[in-house]
Amino acid sequence: MIDRKPYRYRFPAYALIHDLLALPNPPTALIALTETQTIGSYRAIRERGLGSWANTT
Repeated sequence: MIDRKPYRYRFPAYALIHDLLALPNPPTALIALTETQTIGSYRAIRERGLGSWANTT
């Protein structure tokens, strides 16, 4: 899935992960290749209440 709309956020991964988690069938795993992607992804996941490591297997 490639979304070409411009993001207002400092971390593009932050907005992308928000969009992905809003899907009817959100992903169960993510791969971040850079520190910037990791930070943005982690922030978005935490804001949705999914950041507890207790929720992972």
